[in-house]
This record gives sequence, structure tokens and C-alpha cells, in this order.
Amino acid sequence: MNNEMLTVLSYLEREKGISRATLIKAVEGALQSAARKSSGTSQDIRVSMDPRTCEITTYQDLVVSEDQTGTGYISLEKAREINPDSNLGDIVSIEVTPKDFGRIAAQAAKQALMQNIRNAERDVVYERYLSQVGKIISATVKQVPRGDCICEVDGGGEAILSSKNKLPTDRFEQTDQFRAYLLRVENEENQSTPGIVLSRTAPEFVKALFVEQVTEIKDGIIEVMGIARDAGYRTKMAVRSLDPKIDSIGACVGVRGSRIKPVIQELNGEKIDIVEWNEDIRVFAMNALAPAKIESVKVDRDDDGKNVVVGTVLPEHYTQTIGKNGQNVRLTAALLGWRVKVVKLEGPKSFAQLVTDGINSLALQLHLPIDVAEVIYNAGFHTPEGVKNASLESFTEDTQLDAEAAEQAWNAATAYLDLNTAGTGTGVEESIE
Repeated sequence: MNNEMLTVLSYLEREKGISRATLIKAVEGALQSAARKSSGTSQDIRVSMDPRTCEITTYQDLVVSEDQTGTGYISLEKAREINPDSNLGDIVSIEVTPKDFGRIAAQAAKQALMQNIRNAERDVVYERYLSQVGKIISATVKQVPRGDCICEVDGGGEAILSSKNKLPTDRFEQTDQFRAYLLRVENEENQSTPGIVLSRTAPEFVKALFVEQVTEIKDGIIEVMGIARDAGYRTKMAVRSLDPKIDSIGACVGVRGSRIKPVIQELNGEKIDIVEWNEDIRVFAMNALAPAKIESVKVDRDDDGKNVVVGTVLPEHYTQTIGKNGQNVRLTAALLGWRVKVVKLEGPKSFAQLVTDGINSLALQLHLPIDVAEVIYNAGFHTPEGVKNASLESFTEDTQLDAEAAEQAWNAATAYLDLNTAGTGTGVEESIE
């Protein structure tokens, strides 16, 4: 038996990645259970296995006593035959071999051993994949029971992509390969599903995909401030740049959509709005409601006294602002963490309103502070096209901006026009007014 046990332990250690110490502990626990069952008592029996030879020794702990007799006790005289230093109340261990430690005990040991090995394997999987939680992982479909996907992931672990964590457009079959976000790793006894839980609907999956594509996000130059997602249909992701020279939206979209297109492809065509974050909730709301044209935004209180962002739009833009089934407003509210209400603008606009709208539009398009946009607008440059059509020298001279601010605005106009000319069709917020 010893040679067979050595062979089994070596195989499990090598093929399953379970340490020898863990296996020995599992075997000892199994045999201890079998020994107690064989003896028909719950007496304190211990089993020890030599890790090198797999030789098994069974011990029973007895209390030294002159008053008590029977199971679990030993007389002082007999105890001192084993250990001359024994005294009353001490614990003495004696080597025992339970009777009928045969077929029934062996079967019980086998069952307990298999359970311990399954637990040990589960612990190994848990430790192996715990460090990968929050990362993207590749998987291959093994089974598709009742819409769930039982998969094998990198490293050989078994994972589950439940139907609720699949995109509505996901149609996976056996042997299909896909990528997903490792949501969590569970480690519970007798669980009926794999402990590695994957998701393709989590907002974090979108962020992780952009981390792969956008170096500036990975390096911490651009921060993802929040994500609101209607998985499979539309996502709004708020970003900000910590470097004023880097356009956060342009960096996320890439030249001619080179960075955002792989993300959209991975999500089966899900629309993605990249939104410029702003600490002013009104500006942030206007950005987030893109691609709708917003006339103005104010902060108010709802009937129950809670803060609400109120966006005003022209009647012809109302439906687009609300979005299909209220999706645009719903995602905006989730992204802002505020209630959002949209109202229609009644009556014609005054000249002052038109000028204010023009300045706001230019500021949003070029990601400029309102005061800088006002200077540019009042100098006669009302659109990104107007800025770009002028040379940098004449633009600087006409606006009287300092050289750095003028160059930043002029470059922003160039980037804006390049982005719109690319025509990526991604739904990215670029021209909100």
C-alpha cells in the first residue's frame, strides 16, 4: 500500500498542483475518520503518515488516572511503563490498531480522501486565481447548460459565465473562445458551480478593455471617473486628463478610432460615449447627455427635496435627449449620481442666449474653460472650423491669448476636426452644445 500511496501522492502533487503537505494532511484526516468508524467510538484517535515512506501509524491519547477506567483512560502504572515521567492527569499516546480496520474502514477512508482532495484542489484554484480578480481572462466554452457557460480559463481552472453575466448579443457554443472580466473567486464547500465567476456585463470590464488600449489610462495620466452601462447597448464613461496637454477624449478614441474600435468589437458593437468629466455638475451633465444638444443646465430641488439636474432642450431635441426607453437620461443619472430631468424650452431665444450657447458650445467642443472660450468667441472664432482656418500666428494675435493658451486651443480645434472627419460612428461625445 505504501508504494501505491507514494505513486498517487506524487501524481496529484505533479498534475494537480497540490502540495505534498496538503495531501498528507488530507490522507491523515481520512484515515483518522476511518479508524474512529472502525473502532465504533469517538475516542481520541490520531493518524500519522510519514511523508517519505507513507508508513501509517495510529495513536490513541489516554488520560492517566487511578479513579477512572475504560475507554480514554490509562492507569499510572501502565503509563509509566510507556513514559517513566508520567503523572496523574497527563496525556499518554499509545500506538493502536483498531480492529476490523479493513474493507469498511478502507471505503470510508477512500470517500473522505476524495473529499479532502477535492477541497484541496478547490483551495489551489482559489489561491491561483484570487490575484487575477479584476483582470481580463481568456476562456474556452466546455458546456452550455441552460444558457450558462461552463468554461476552462487560462491555467486550466473551471469557470462559469452565467446567463445574467453574458451580453444579450453573446451566442457562445462549445469550444468557442471569448474574453471576460474575472469578477470574483468563490471558495465554498459543496458548491454546485465552478468557483471562478466571469462577467461580460460588469462596468469594470469596459474599463479594463480601455486600460489595454489606452496607454494614458494605464499610466495614470487619464483617470476613469465613472462608468454607467446598459450592457450590450450603450456605455457612458467619464474621463479626465491630469495633463492639460492631453485631450482625454481624443486619447481614448485614438486616431480614426483606433483605440475605441477594438473595445466596441469586443462588446459586439455596444455604443460607447466617452464623456469629459467636470467638477461643475452642470457642465458634467451637459457633457454626459451627449449626443443630444442641450441649451442650458441648472441645479434644482425635486418635489421631495432632493437635488436634481435640469437640462433644457429645444422641442425638436427632446426625444433624442431622453433616448430610447429613457436610456440616455437613465445612464446620465447613473454616471452623475444625481437625478436628471429634461424640460423643453418654450419661446424664441434672445440674442444674449444665442451668444451664451455659442460660447458654451465652443468650450465643450474644444474642452476649454468658459472664460477662454468667451475670449475666442468674442474675437470672431465661433466654431472649431473657424479656429482651424486661421493660422496659429493670426489666431494668437486676434484673440490676444498668451502663446501657450492659444496653441492649446488651436491644437484642440485640429484634433476635434480630425476626430469628426474620421467618422468612427462610435457615439463618442464630441460636439455637445
